[in-house]
Amino acid sequence: MNTSKHPSSRARTVRPRSRRGRTAAFTFLAASLFASAASPAGAAEPETIGADGEYSYATHWDTGYTAPAGTVPHGGHFAAPTNGVFGADGSLSVIANVSSGSSPLIQRFDPRTGELLARFGVVTGDPGAEHYDTYPTGLWADPDGSIWALGSGSTNVLTHFSADGATLSQVTISSSGWPLGLARLTDGRFATILSGATTAVAAIDASSGAVTAAALPAGTSMSYATSQLNVTPEGKLLWVGNQTLYTVNLDGSDLTAASASDVVQATIGADGKLYTIDSSSDVFMRDLADPAAPGRKIAFRESPAFAPVMPRSSFGVTAAPDGTVYVLGYFSARSADSVDGMGVIALRQVHAPVLRSNDAYTVAACREFASDAPTATGTPTPSWFTIIGGELPVGLTLDQTTGVISGTTTTVGDTVLTLRASNGVTPATGVTTDTASITLSVIPAAFTPGEVTISGTPRTGETLTAHAGSWTPTPEIVDYQWLRDGNPIAGSAGDRYVVQDADTGHTISVRASARAQCTMDAAATSTALAVTAPGSSPTEAASTTAAAPPLTAEATATLAHTGGEQPWGWGVLGALMVLLGIGTFTLASRVHRR
Repeated sequence: MNTSKHPSSRARTVRPRSRRGRTAAFTFLAASLFASAASPAGAAEPETIGADGEYSYATHWDTGYTAPAGTVPHGGHFAAPTNGVFGADGSLSVIANVSSGSSPLIQRFDPRTGELLARFGVVTGDPGAEHYDTYPTGLWADPDGSIWALGSGSTNVLTHFSADGATLSQVTISSSGWPLGLARLTDGRFATILSGATTAVAAIDASSGAVTAAALPAGTSMSYATSQLNVTPEGKLLWVGNQTLYTVNLDGSDLTAASASDVVQATIGADGKLYTIDSSSDVFMRDLADPAAPGRKIAFRESPAFAPVMPRSSFGVTAAPDGTVYVLGYFSARSADSVDGMGVIALRQVHAPVLRSNDAYTVAACREFASDAPTATGTPTPSWFTIIGGELPVGLTLDQTTGVISGTTTTVGDTVLTLRASNGVTPATGVTTDTASITLSVIPAAFTPGEVTISGTPRTGETLTAHAGSWTPTPEIVDYQWLRDGNPIAGSAGDRYVVQDADTGHTISVRASARAQCTMDAAATSTALAVTAPGSSPTEAASTTAAAPPLTAEATATLAHTGGEQPWGWGVLGALMVLLGIGTFTLASRVHRR
């Protein structure tokens, strides 16, 4: 009988490390992560700019211009704008048509920044003596980005410009009276109001300049200054004259006249809404279905919406496709870093944040984590985030400028957070669309076990070696336990095992248990090998360097008979076979071959 001990030369392999910090089946970091859950330094919540749906200052710029001496063409100047139209590219073109400061120029700007994109006008005269000839009284932008200007000079003309100011065409308007205001009709012609001894609505053929006019009743008027003509969705013309808001069909029928006290201009903006402005710089949004109704006041001279400048004398109003409102005229400074001037003030309607976020994340402990950036809409765009409910697990931080949660944590469990977005706009009472709930489920990582194998000859007195295989992630500690017929063998916790006499006729396997920081402990067991007695022929019990096939229920059943050819039980014959040393050999050989 073999009386050697059960040697275990290496009780742990694969980067042995301390066993401290193990809790249940999860091994935590020995050292905690102390990263603060506070947000990055310097992040600050935006100042309050208004309540949801109100209008707030966006930008302003000065439009004043005087051509340098000796400039050709002569006569270039621009003061306070009175009328503005938006092109297909989003640019804003303006004219100055006011008795105290009419200009022959058209100026085109980027309305987001006030950057000048083009400055042009109708030019006549001999080479070297060219001068601006026409003072625009109406302006229109086509969908292709080109611009039409109606004006008076030596003659009344309708001029078509490219977006950068190149003259594309020009026709003389064959009519009496001053053409005021310009609007494109669905049939391709232009509408205008002819002001003179009588007032008339007129259609202009853009290719010939021919005019078809329909007289309006006496007393109907359109102010020369700040004249703005609009076409309603129903095809009626709409304008303001002498503090009266008019609508009429192109043939002069169905004229309506409603009092519009102190109103100097009415404009259907590029957003399809009707805006009016009065001499006190009160801006109203009105219902196109009932333009005579007072409407909603969206800004007034002293309102917080006008900062850092406020209107001093307003001439016009218009709106971009996104609803940003532009007030045209003179303005005064309200802050130390602003100056008085003439030009455009932009007001945008502000909207409280609407926050959408992935509501649940599974976070692997001790692994780098980063959430998706939440989707936050609003005007202006939300630029600040904070957690108002729950606490971040230690090691995770919130980037207040992006709303991304990131870092590495060891705190296992579920955490429910309430994230809030801010853009300086106060939500309506009872509205919580600026918040979102986020659940972080921090769990330990899991191993993907490798294939555990045994090398060596499964025969009494031989040494077997366990191999853990390749695991993901790589274990920091691997413990081994040798098994006889699936049961632990006392004192055999190592990667090497000397086969004992007691193992003969049984199976030997090994279980590898892997551990790593922040990873659930896991175990995997090798295929069982049948053990043969000493003196067995190498051809009958060969060494193995790979896992042998597992014993199946059928193989186990085979142990009850050596081959089935002798219908006897074990009895005396079985005992005789053992004494002769052939019974065990035959049995083991039979099993090994399977």
